[in-house]
Amino acid sequence: MQRASDLINRRVLDLEHGKVIGRVKDLVFSLRSGALYGIFVKLPFHKRQLGFIRLNQIRSIGKDAITILSSDCVGEEQKPQGVLDKHLLTQSGEFLGRITDVIFSERECLIIGLEISRSVFDDLKSGRKLWPLSPETTIGDVVLVPDNSRALSADKLLEQALRLAPLALMDESSWVSFVN
Repeated sequence: MQRASDLINRRVLDLEHGKVIGRVKDLVFSLRSGALYGIFVKLPFHKRQLGFIRLNQIRSIGKDAITILSSDCVGEEQKPQGVLDKHLLTQSGEFLGRITDVIFSERECLIIGLEISRSVFDDLKSGRKLWPLSPETTIGDVVLVPDNSRALSADKLLEQALRLAPLALMDESSWVSFVN
């Protein structure tokens, strides 16, 4: 498991020509199921500043680079709303923290949860919390989660995310990006 912020600026390689086509600028995923939809890539020396690569066009997400079969895989897509730095609240209005990162499982190509910070003091005292995704999660000016959701350990987060993965619907209202 790793943080989405670790993927930002990772090189994207074209396997057909062995060229670096750009660097990752953002991830697009379902806030309800964790399904990864694709990545936005900063394209050097290109008319389109950001290109979009769907998950099914990605060959591998490696430790040092992401590989795709061909630069022909790069398309255009409207960038959805981002979650970074948004406040996370329960549906009854309890402030849980600010979203500081997204936790990603490379093996499953799945977003498994949100990293949140309540305050610098709380971070130092007990560390940042990992919050699970939920089919009832909504996003607007803030991100709202069900009242009964709780912070989980990384192992439990992955376990819950794998249960939600089959629920991944192509409902565009649940697609968000990591960076605002």
